[in-house]
Amino acid sequence: GPAFGLACGIISVIILNRINNELEVEITFTFGLAYLIFYVADAELGVSAVLALVTMGLYMSKYKYCISNNVQSSMASAWRLATFFINILIFTVTGIILARSFIGTSTTITTKDFGFSIVLYIMIHIGRIITVVILHPFMKWTGVYLSWKDCVVLIWSGLRGSMALILVLIISLDTSIDPVIRDRFLFHVSMIVLLTLVINGTSSKFVVKLLGLHHGAYD
Repeated sequence: GPAFGLACGIISVIILNRINNELEVEITFTFGLAYLIFYVADAELGVSAVLALVTMGLYMSKYKYCISNNVQSSMASAWRLATFFINILIFTVTGIILARSFIGTSTTITTKDFGFSIVLYIMIHIGRIITVVILHPFMKWTGVYLSWKDCVVLIWSGLRGSMALILVLIISLDTSIDPVIRDRFLFHVSMIVLLTLVINGTSSKFVVKLLGLHHGAYD
Protein backbone atom coordinates (compact mmCIF):
# COMPACT_ATOMS: atom_id res chain seq x y z
CA GLY A 1 0.00 0.00 0.00
CA PRO A 2 2.53 2.67 1.04
CA ALA A 3 4.93 1.67 -1.76
CA PHE A 4 2.16 1.98 -4.34
CA GLY A 5 1.09 5.32 -2.88
CA LEU A 6 4.65 6.64 -2.94
CA ALA A 7 5.07 5.63 -6.58
CA CYS A 8 1.80 7.34 -7.49
CA GLY A 9 2.84 10.44 -5.55
CA ILE A 10 6.12 10.70 -7.45
CA ILE A 11 4.36 10.31 -10.80
CA SER A 12 1.67 12.82 -9.82
CA VAL A 13 4.21 15.46 -8.81
CA ILE A 14 6.02 15.03 -12.12
CA ILE A 15 2.77 15.43 -14.07
CA LEU A 16 1.56 18.43 -12.05
CA ASN A 17 4.91 20.17 -12.49
CA ARG A 18 4.24 20.12 -16.23
CA ILE A 19 0.83 21.78 -15.85
CA ASN A 20 0.89 25.54 -15.41
CA ASN A 21 -2.05 27.62 -14.14
CA GLU A 22 -4.75 25.28 -15.44
CA LEU A 23 -7.38 25.55 -12.71
CA GLU A 24 -9.90 23.01 -14.00
CA VAL A 25 -7.24 20.55 -15.10
CA GLU A 26 -5.31 20.55 -11.82
CA ILE A 27 -8.39 20.30 -9.61
CA THR A 28 -9.93 17.55 -11.75
CA PHE A 29 -6.62 15.69 -11.82
CA THR A 30 -6.26 15.62 -8.03
CA PHE A 31 -9.89 14.60 -7.48
CA GLY A 32 -9.78 11.86 -10.09
CA LEU A 33 -6.40 10.66 -8.90
CA ALA A 34 -7.61 10.14 -5.33
CA TYR A 35 -10.48 7.89 -6.43
CA LEU A 36 -8.37 6.07 -9.02
CA ILE A 37 -5.60 5.25 -6.53
CA PHE A 38 -8.11 4.00 -3.98
CA TYR A 39 -9.82 1.74 -6.52
CA VAL A 40 -6.64 0.32 -8.01
CA ALA A 41 -5.06 -0.33 -4.61
CA ASP A 42 -8.16 -1.92 -3.09
CA ALA A 43 -9.80 -3.75 -5.99
CA GLU A 44 -6.92 -4.56 -8.34
CA LEU A 45 -3.79 -4.86 -6.20
CA GLY A 46 -5.38 -6.03 -2.96
CA VAL A 47 -3.30 -3.66 -0.81
CA SER A 48 -4.37 -1.04 1.72
CA ALA A 49 -6.03 1.75 -0.24
CA VAL A 50 -6.07 4.01 2.81
CA LEU A 51 -2.32 3.69 3.39
CA ALA A 52 -1.70 4.22 -0.31
CA LEU A 53 -3.68 7.46 -0.30
CA VAL A 54 -2.10 8.69 2.93
CA THR A 55 1.40 8.01 1.62
CA MET A 56 0.66 9.71 -1.67
CA GLY A 57 -0.84 12.69 0.15
CA LEU A 58 2.17 13.04 2.44
CA TYR A 59 4.55 12.94 -0.49
CA MET A 60 2.53 15.46 -2.49
CA SER A 61 2.28 17.77 0.53
CA LYS A 62 6.07 17.81 0.70
CA TYR A 63 6.14 18.97 -2.92
CA LYS A 64 2.96 21.03 -2.74
CA TYR A 65 4.40 23.69 -5.02
CA CYS A 66 3.85 21.32 -7.91
CA ILE A 67 0.40 22.93 -7.80
CA SER A 68 0.43 26.27 -9.61
CA ASN A 69 0.47 29.29 -7.29
CA ASN A 70 -2.66 30.76 -8.83
CA VAL A 71 -4.50 27.46 -8.37
CA GLN A 72 -3.58 26.56 -4.77
CA SER A 73 -6.19 28.74 -3.07
CA SER A 74 -9.03 27.63 -5.35
CA MET A 75 -7.99 23.99 -5.05
CA ALA A 76 -7.96 24.20 -1.25
CA SER A 77 -11.47 25.67 -1.29
CA ALA A 78 -12.69 22.98 -3.67
CA TRP A 79 -11.30 20.20 -1.49
CA ARG A 80 -12.76 21.74 1.68
CA LEU A 81 -16.18 21.91 0.06
CA ALA A 82 -15.90 18.34 -1.21
CA THR A 83 -14.78 17.11 2.21
CA PHE A 84 -17.75 18.82 3.85
CA PHE A 85 -20.28 17.12 1.59
CA ILE A 86 -18.47 13.77 1.77
CA ASN A 87 -18.59 13.90 5.58
CA ILE A 88 -22.34 14.53 5.43
CA LEU A 89 -22.75 11.61 3.03
CA ILE A 90 -20.65 9.27 5.18
CA PHE A 91 -22.60 9.97 8.36
CA THR A 92 -25.91 9.69 6.50
CA VAL A 93 -25.03 6.35 4.91
CA THR A 94 -23.74 4.99 8.22
CA GLY A 95 -26.94 6.03 9.96
CA ILE A 96 -29.06 4.32 7.32
CA ILE A 97 -27.03 1.11 7.55
CA LEU A 98 -27.21 1.16 11.35
CA ALA A 99 -30.97 1.65 11.27
CA ARG A 100 -31.41 -1.14 8.75
CA SER A 101 -29.18 -3.49 10.74
CA PHE A 102 -30.46 -2.95 14.26
CA ILE A 103 -33.99 -1.58 14.13
CA GLY A 104 -36.87 -3.98 13.61
CA THR A 105 -34.61 -6.96 12.93
CA SER A 106 -32.99 -9.65 15.04
CA THR A 107 -29.53 -8.58 16.15
CA THR A 108 -26.67 -10.00 18.16
CA ILE A 109 -26.00 -6.63 19.82
CA THR A 110 -26.82 -6.72 23.54
CA THR A 111 -26.62 -4.29 26.44
CA LYS A 112 -23.13 -5.62 27.19
CA ASP A 113 -21.94 -4.19 23.90
CA PHE A 114 -22.79 -0.69 25.12
CA GLY A 115 -20.48 -1.29 28.07
CA PHE A 116 -17.77 -2.66 25.79
CA SER A 117 -18.02 0.48 23.66
CA ILE A 118 -17.38 2.66 26.70
CA VAL A 119 -14.40 0.49 27.65
CA LEU A 120 -13.05 0.78 24.10
CA TYR A 121 -13.55 4.55 24.23
CA ILE A 122 -11.43 4.74 27.40
CA MET A 123 -8.80 2.38 25.98
CA ILE A 124 -8.47 4.54 22.87
CA HIS A 125 -7.57 7.52 25.04
CA ILE A 126 -5.05 5.43 26.96
CA GLY A 127 -3.58 4.38 23.63
CA ARG A 128 -3.33 8.02 22.57
CA ILE A 129 -1.52 8.87 25.80
CA ILE A 130 0.98 6.07 25.28
CA THR A 131 1.49 7.05 21.64
CA VAL A 132 2.13 10.72 22.44
CA VAL A 133 4.51 9.84 25.30
CA ILE A 134 6.51 7.46 23.10
CA LEU A 135 6.63 9.72 20.04
CA HIS A 136 7.17 13.03 21.87
CA PRO A 137 11.00 12.71 21.95
CA PHE A 138 11.02 11.94 18.22
CA MET A 139 8.81 14.95 17.46
CA LYS A 140 11.10 17.14 19.55
CA TRP A 141 14.10 15.71 17.69
CA THR A 142 12.53 16.72 14.35
CA GLY A 143 12.09 20.28 15.59
CA VAL A 144 8.41 20.14 16.53
CA TYR A 145 8.04 21.53 20.04
CA LEU A 146 4.97 20.49 22.02
CA SER A 147 4.44 21.56 25.61
CA TRP A 148 2.57 19.31 28.01
CA LYS A 149 -0.50 21.45 27.40
CA ASP A 150 -0.25 20.86 23.67
CA CYS A 151 0.04 17.13 24.33
CA VAL A 152 -3.12 17.17 26.45
CA VAL A 153 -5.06 18.85 23.65
CA LEU A 154 -3.53 16.46 21.11
CA ILE A 155 -4.69 13.47 23.15
CA TRP A 156 -8.15 14.83 23.89
CA SER A 157 -8.95 16.08 20.40
CA GLY A 158 -7.58 13.16 18.39
CA LEU A 159 -8.86 12.16 14.98
CA ARG A 160 -12.39 10.85 14.95
CA GLY A 161 -15.39 10.54 12.69
CA SER A 162 -15.38 10.11 8.95
CA MET A 163 -12.21 8.06 8.47
CA ALA A 164 -13.23 5.49 11.07
CA LEU A 165 -16.70 5.28 9.54
CA ILE A 166 -15.29 4.82 6.04
CA LEU A 167 -13.18 1.89 7.21
CA VAL A 168 -16.03 0.25 9.11
CA LEU A 169 -18.36 0.70 6.13
CA ILE A 170 -15.86 -1.23 4.01
CA ILE A 171 -15.96 -4.02 6.59
CA SER A 172 -19.75 -3.97 6.89
CA LEU A 173 -20.13 -4.41 3.12
CA ASP A 174 -17.64 -7.28 2.91
CA THR A 175 -19.78 -10.41 2.63
CA SER A 176 -16.77 -12.67 3.24
CA ILE A 177 -16.78 -11.58 6.90
CA ASP A 178 -19.20 -13.17 9.35
CA PRO A 179 -22.34 -11.00 9.75
CA VAL A 180 -22.05 -11.06 13.55
CA ILE A 181 -18.52 -9.66 13.38
CA ARG A 182 -19.57 -7.05 10.82
CA ASP A 183 -22.45 -5.89 13.02
CA ARG A 184 -20.23 -5.62 16.07
CA PHE A 185 -17.57 -3.68 14.19
CA LEU A 186 -20.20 -1.30 12.87
CA PHE A 187 -21.82 -0.85 16.26
CA HIS A 188 -18.66 -0.29 18.29
CA VAL A 189 -17.02 2.07 15.80
CA SER A 190 -20.24 4.07 15.49
CA MET A 191 -20.55 4.28 19.27
CA ILE A 192 -16.94 5.44 19.65
CA VAL A 193 -17.45 8.08 16.95
CA LEU A 194 -20.63 9.21 18.72
CA LEU A 195 -18.91 9.40 22.11
CA THR A 196 -15.90 11.30 20.78
CA LEU A 197 -18.07 13.77 18.90
CA VAL A 198 -20.40 14.37 21.84
CA ILE A 199 -17.81 14.34 24.65
CA ASN A 200 -14.47 15.31 23.09
CA GLY A 201 -15.90 17.45 20.33
CA THR A 202 -18.00 19.62 22.62
CA SER A 203 -15.40 19.90 25.38
CA SER A 204 -12.23 20.51 23.34
CA LYS A 205 -12.80 24.26 23.31
CA PHE A 206 -13.21 24.23 27.09
CA VAL A 207 -10.00 22.19 27.50
CA VAL A 208 -8.08 24.68 25.36
CA LYS A 209 -9.37 27.59 27.44
CA LEU A 210 -8.73 25.75 30.70
CA LEU A 211 -5.09 25.22 29.72
CA GLY A 212 -4.74 28.82 28.61
CA LEU A 213 -3.77 27.92 25.06
CA HIS A 214 -6.31 30.30 23.55
CA HIS A 215 -3.95 33.08 24.69
CA GLY A 216 -0.91 31.28 23.31
CA ALA A 217 0.42 30.55 26.80
CA TYR A 218 3.16 27.97 27.22
CA ASP A 219 4.96 26.64 30.27
